[in-house]
Amino acid sequence: MSLPLFLKNIKDNFLFLLIFMFLMNVYLAVLIYMYDPSGMGAFNDIVSFLPNRLVVFLDLATIDSSMTGFLGGLFYGLPIYVFPMIYCIVMGNRLVTKYIYDGSFACFLETPNSRIKIITTQAVYLILSIGLLFLSIQIVGGQMSEMMYPGVLDAALFTQMNVGAAFMTTAIAMINFFFGCIFNDSKLTMFFSTAFPVLFFMLTFLSGLSDRFAALKNFSIYSVYNGAAIGIGQADVSSVIAFFSAAIVLSLAASLGVFFMKRLPI
Repeated sequence: MSLPLFLKNIKDNFLFLLIFMFLMNVYLAVLIYMYDPSGMGAFNDIVSFLPNRLVVFLDLATIDSSMTGFLGGLFYGLPIYVFPMIYCIVMGNRLVTKYIYDGSFACFLETPNSRIKIITTQAVYLILSIGLLFLSIQIVGGQMSEMMYPGVLDAALFTQMNVGAAFMTTAIAMINFFFGCIFNDSKLTMFFSTAFPVLFFMLTFLSGLSDRFAALKNFSIYSVYNGAAIGIGQADVSSVIAFFSAAIVLSLAASLGVFFMKRLPI
């Protein structure tokens, strides 16, 4: 790994990471503040004013009354797909294709660093930045819950939801990273990096709208992770981690192989 390049990544991208940390943790904090340990009456009253199709799409009618289940449905449901997806789409381009497009990688290769060392540095930064994002969520969620409702949050299940989401996000990021290693044009990278996770997202949520579409979830890697089910102890996070770990390793190996063999514009 190249330490100077890693430090450059921190300098260039830390503000972008900080924005996502802020947005996700503020949203989590608002949900924790909204939670009523005495029951779901107020929440159900709000849901009753929403269109039925929206309630079904967001799966709001099945939100569990426990705090962990509440967060599992409203934070580790739709938002955990959308917010990190945007981060992965942008970073897949910024860490690889952007440097190829503006000629920076040609300059990097004039240093003693090999192609594999350079691309490994970029991958390590991406993985660690996602780890830092979810570590902040773990700390904020755990500490604020304990401060407001001592002993109400199931810390073990909350950790499982968060770790599972972190592995899922990293897998999506590494798929986008692979596209960044394939293309020299930022437009192509952004197109494929956006198309694939959005397609997975649509297949997952369409499968939940009707039994007719239930089979669609078999074509989406997002369907492997179910935060709401994990939050009420009805899903095994170890299988989620195993699946996404395999996806991460395969995507990283493919990225290294493609970048090692590709011709870079000078």
